[in-house]
Amino acid sequence: MACILKLWYGASVIISLSTWSFFIWCLLQKRQKWKQNRLFYMRHNCVVTYSRGKRMTGWPTDNKLVKNLVSNINIHFEPICYFISTAKTRLDIAVMALTINTIGEALLSANDRGVQIRIIVDFLCAKGNSLIKKIETSGIKVNYYVPSIKERESIMHYKYMVKDYVEDIEGFISAGSMNWTITGLFNNYENIVFSSDLNFAKALHNNFEHTWDFIEFSKLSYDVKAKLNLLK
Repeated sequence: MACILKLWYGASVIISLSTWSFFIWCLLQKRQKWKQNRLFYMRHNCVVTYSRGKRMTGWPTDNKLVKNLVSNINIHFEPICYFISTAKTRLDIAVMALTINTIGEALLSANDRGVQIRIIVDFLCAKGNSLIKKIETSGIKVNYYVPSIKERESIMHYKYMVKDYVEDIEGFISAGSMNWTITGLFNNYENIVFSSDLNFAKALHNNFEHTWDFIEFSKLSYDVKAKLNLLK
């Protein structure tokens, strides 16, 4: 009888320890998930500024804000790449110039995950741009703004993204002054605003749809067709 009691007691201790270990593991998992969700929210509601001399401020890392980080230049790519890498279903981008390979790789990776991506770039900045060609070859939809004869002085100067927009439900945006170039990141004074405000997302979503349709219609023009042929 004593032997049975000892066995029962030992089994109870093991079960109790196992239960507590599982309980603690669940708590740690919940805490980690909470931290990730909080960081996601912070990174989609912040203002990041870039200054000449590899300085960047305003980007949340582990629930703290980056202030004048100089040593690790990779952190400068992170705000844009994080926005792209956390896309789930769709991503619409309008940007005048795109020459940074790190951002290009983030777009290719998102495309491989099944995210539907559309990009509008300026024709003049796309000429001879091997990265844009690589992105387009991957299957990502790319449209080029080509000014017609009447609009020959104009450029497509937008710099924004709209992510996972669902009408009247959800949407995330990134908008600012910076082209996606090394000069924009390290030599200029630039800013990027990230927001989960649905009104902002709706406004930029509508603007993108209008611009995309306008570019599609402009392809009927002979002079626009002639310029687009130069990209082939």
